[in-house]
Amino acid sequence: MVRGDIAAAVTDTQIVIATYGGAPKLIPVNGSLDKYVMIHSGGSSRPTVSTVTISAAGAISTVIDTLEVTTDNATNPNICYMNGNYYAVVYALNNQTALKLLTIEIDTGGNITNTVIDGPDTIVADVSNGYPVVPIRITSTILAVFHTLSTGNVRVRTHNISTLGQITATGIDSLELDANAIGMGSACHVYGDYYACAYTGQDSDGWLATVQIDSLGAIPATVTDTLEFDTTYAMNPCIIPARNNYYLIVYRDTDGDGKACTVSISQTGVMPAAVTDTLEFDTANCTRPWAVKVDSGVYAVAYDGTDNDGFLVTFLIEDNGEIGAAVVDSFEFDAGKGQNCYILLVEDSSGEVAIAYNGVNDDGTIVTVTITIVAGELKGNLAVVGQRLHYYGSDGVEYSIQGVAV
Repeated sequence: MVRGDIAAAVTDTQIVIATYGGAPKLIPVNGSLDKYVMIHSGGSSRPTVSTVTISAAGAISTVIDTLEVTTDNATNPNICYMNGNYYAVVYALNNQTALKLLTIEIDTGGNITNTVIDGPDTIVADVSNGYPVVPIRITSTILAVFHTLSTGNVRVRTHNISTLGQITATGIDSLELDANAIGMGSACHVYGDYYACAYTGQDSDGWLATVQIDSLGAIPATVTDTLEFDTTYAMNPCIIPARNNYYLIVYRDTDGDGKACTVSISQTGVMPAAVTDTLEFDTANCTRPWAVKVDSGVYAVAYDGTDNDGFLVTFLIEDNGEIGAAVVDSFEFDAGKGQNCYILLVEDSSGEVAIAYNGVNDDGTIVTVTITIVAGELKGNLAVVGQRLHYYGSDGVEYSIQGVAV
């Protein structure tokens, strides 16, 4: 077996919502190793949250609990853990008249309090509903929300949420990251007070901006740094931390293919003038890719592929940010339909990933898939199997050394 090999069949499948589960997102329930919450646009495009159990082996339970958090018609709802049992939910109204924020309560068993704790509060009066809204927890009581205005401006704003889930009516601070963009992609934490935001620029090119947000929610008047990571075309960019100070961005390129690049970002948000490396991981079709770090050096991307089927690919990234010359493996996890994919690593697992997506009839579905990371019972780059030391070479192939007593 080679690092990054994908199992030939899914581990498990569960339809979380059979009617409509638009644009699902999946995060762990805080304080639990096997409970997860999925947020999606439910019936009549009303944001809904549902909880399930996903074991370390990839077994998915039926729904534990569910709650329609609002009767608003909205797209791209998203969720973020804040403190205690409280979570922040953000969403943009379909008529683009408001970006809203509310809080809900979920215990470690996946049980959802049957009423919203606070909100929904309108935090922006003019917002695009066609691009992701990305909430990031700055501290236990400070939330940052990256979003797109209806004019295309990409912005970030901060809000206070108390330890009882109460939302302060007015925001703390805000900053326009780009006044002439098309729309948000995603954002992630870099180091300390610094965060990175990947988005599509006004010419459909790919841009990355870094911004400083302190523990009180204050934002300086200008961005820290910017980088045009693709000068031609970059739609639906997703950024995640990779290795050391390198970050991985995956996106749809000018030919509709799936492309990956790595970028170096310093601990103070400074970037070089060019990307470190690139890889075209799908030469046929890729829409709305989402990436996850499976193990040190192994990365997986889930996306809508040819005929809107659900696809998963893996590749390697070295310590210096270099991407392997080709994908390690690819797998069609849903041949019927696999749109709006969101992927994460299952807690306490050995290479099990969970993918939330819209399946046939736009139902909200979760599948689990096994990706090879290491032999034996230990996770990481080394494992002891019997009297042999197993390790992976730079070529991604597994080798072993027979040990003797010394």
